[in-house]
Amino acid sequence: MRPMTRGLLFAACLDVAAALQTACPVRGQQYLPPTGLSNEPKFKSVAEELADTLERKVEAKLYDGLTFSASIFSTCSDDLLWQYHHSSKGLKNSTQGAKKVDADSIYRIGSISKLLTIYLWLLEDGDRHFNVPITDYLPTLTEYAAESSGLTSTWTDITIGDLAGQMAGLSRDYGLADLAIPNNSLLPVAPAIAKAFSDVPGGEIPTCGFVYKNGTLAVCTPDEYLKGVAMEAPIFSTAYTPVYSNEAYALIGLALEKITGVPFEASFNKSLVDALGLSSTYYTTPSAVSDQDVIPGRSDLVGWDGEFGAFAPAGGFYSSSNDFATMGKAILSNKLLTKAVTDRWFKPTSFVEDYAQGVGRPWEIFRRKVNGASVEVYVKGGDWGVYHTFFALVPTYDIGFTVLTADDVGAAVDGLHDPSTGIPNIVIDKVLAAVDDIAKEQALRNFGGHYADTSSNSSLTLDTDATDTGLLVTSWISNGADLYEWLGKLQPKLVYRIMPNQLPAGNDKVAFTSFYWSRAPPVNGTWYWECPTWIDVDEVTLGNVPLGQMVFNVGDDGKATSVEMRALRETLKRQS
Repeated sequence: MRPMTRGLLFAACLDVAAALQTACPVRGQQYLPPTGLSNEPKFKSVAEELADTLERKVEAKLYDGLTFSASIFSTCSDDLLWQYHHSSKGLKNSTQGAKKVDADSIYRIGSISKLLTIYLWLLEDGDRHFNVPITDYLPTLTEYAAESSGLTSTWTDITIGDLAGQMAGLSRDYGLADLAIPNNSLLPVAPAIAKAFSDVPGGEIPTCGFVYKNGTLAVCTPDEYLKGVAMEAPIFSTAYTPVYSNEAYALIGLALEKITGVPFEASFNKSLVDALGLSSTYYTTPSAVSDQDVIPGRSDLVGWDGEFGAFAPAGGFYSSSNDFATMGKAILSNKLLTKAVTDRWFKPTSFVEDYAQGVGRPWEIFRRKVNGASVEVYVKGGDWGVYHTFFALVPTYDIGFTVLTADDVGAAVDGLHDPSTGIPNIVIDKVLAAVDDIAKEQALRNFGGHYADTSSNSSLTLDTDATDTGLLVTSWISNGADLYEWLGKLQPKLVYRIMPNQLPAGNDKVAFTSFYWSRAPPVNGTWYWECPTWIDVDEVTLGNVPLGQMVFNVGDDGKATSVEMRALRETLKRQS
């Protein structure tokens, strides 16, 4: 806290903002998440555009050989907001499982399993042990590492949080792509190339974790896996830089068993599947093939069959569009976790080289500018066999997306990443701006307008504009004193706005916090404090309450009826 008088405090923040920034909102929801999206004309139009776009690509045969299920969901809707399904020729001709896909069709989800693993950890233990070394739960890692003559990880330095956030420095996989394994079908090497690799002592060749020629995984026992990973050479020093590791999540699964005292699968079924009433989510391969199972070919060839053993928490699970919607809505609405734990989960653990991307636990985080504010999309993708999957949550709007795909054998159509066929990009590009527009329109409808108490000559006017984000304060008078004019004198071109602050204000109440910047041209070549708005958010207080803190009383229709100016100890009724 910098020792400043009230006027100097405001002026200092606004001077910096004036010099450097045209628009610099505080990170977070600029408006309340939109409700009733399925009834909004703008969303209906986008949903039709999405369907038309995919239909044209299907007709152009861009998705020949690809089965997929794409969907959008919201915490404010029991049903999916939008869905589109396509069944390939391989699926229709398959002798096993579904002939046509829908929102209950079950796909193998690959590495999205990691997200469910961390969700389960948070359900069972919260995040209180994220800074505890993994060796507190798996001490044999240190013992096995001591048997190696080579460079190994310093296991006592690696925490649960490091493993969850891809910051442990571990290798990606144990055994999966090891060139010393002669019958590893995942990475076959021609004899002319194999001679380049020197003979490896038998004790240093992975004994499991690789894929046999028949397509099944050589399953590791927990002790086999611990020994193999412990003696493996690391990639980087712990906590230095993010590197994707499947091994990390196998270790998390084993550690969770130590904490709960029960097998991982039992926790998975009780605390996740049963708790949320999931009907199409499995830890292991379903015991019998049903007409919901997406198997576009022989089950042993496409990657449907096969147990993962200790590796299962990293990539072995199965689920459907509807179950993902149930899980996504539960996460976004804090149904099973506290809000604080969820909010900490929706944070990066590290940057990557691209400024717009980050790494989380185990989120793959992408940031997009939408109507002047950054919107974070928390993604987890997955791949195993012919299955390629995508799950995303957007806390800014309380919505999520799922794209589940399966290739026909030999088809290899990229439904996730390819510029022409990547379904996530199609969905994100069309939906985010439209949903933000709807949130802005609903904010103006529900909270905008004029509030007043004529007996005290106090009033507040809220609006939105086309150039910036958030609800705009255009007039603020208290007991006849023009507070907005006072703030404007401290710095010209004032932009004064309010945003939801997520605080529990009470039943039928919504709390907002104020923030401000100055609309002025940026200075070329500057970088220091380019976006300083967060430094002095609502710092001026009156009687220990932030001056700009507002609590709106809302009716059953979500529209404000009055606003409590908490610091000024007055309530203004909505006039228009």
